[in-house]
Amino acid sequence: MERHSWLAVALCWAVAIIMSFTPVLGWNDQPAANSSSSSSSVLVCRFTAVISKSYLVYFTFFLCNLLPLSTMALLYCGIFCAIRRRLGRDKQRGSRGPGAGPESRGYLKRERRLAASLALVLALFALSWLPLHVINCVEYFGGGAVTVPVAGVYVGILLTHANSAVNPVVYAFRIPKVKQGYLRMWSRVVARRGSNQPPSSQSLDIVVSSHDQIDKC
Repeated sequence: MERHSWLAVALCWAVAIIMSFTPVLGWNDQPAANSSSSSSSVLVCRFTAVISKSYLVYFTFFLCNLLPLSTMALLYCGIFCAIRRRLGRDKQRGSRGPGAGPESRGYLKRERRLAASLALVLALFALSWLPLHVINCVEYFGGGAVTVPVAGVYVGILLTHANSAVNPVVYAFRIPKVKQGYLRMWSRVVARRGSNQPPSSQSLDIVVSSHDQIDKC
């Protein structure tokens, strides 16, 4: 299983590297950028002047964002429906007689919580990236007749960067194992700043176990 995980990660990185070279292979506005700066000896390379709008709309948005986003949303809907049906069947069996045990119901509830956490990450990703892609679509399909204010573009760019800062917070509050890792790391940092001695493993276990009790409640 671990080997398959490493292979999946390596495959994702390989595909991402290959796809990122698409503008270098010719899908760009380099001739227009060169002609605009031909009168000057200094070549000013701006992202919006070099990268083609058609590349941002068709390749980046439609192919690399909208298609995977729609697929993952459908998969999560299927997961939630399957877990809900399973919990409903277990509840009916329990009312009629000895059905599924509490361990099975607890497992399904944990899986539902994990799926809800990942769905929340997906929703935050969509809310953070869709505004900028919508702006690119408006400017591209508008044919120059519609212009978006520069402040709106900067807000869209800021949202895309904020998404990377929000994800660790969501993981910490929604996934217990990630929260325990953050607590251990934070305990070490606080203890080392307070004294030169590293914190004992017993104090770390007390901090983590106390937060575990809060999560169970």
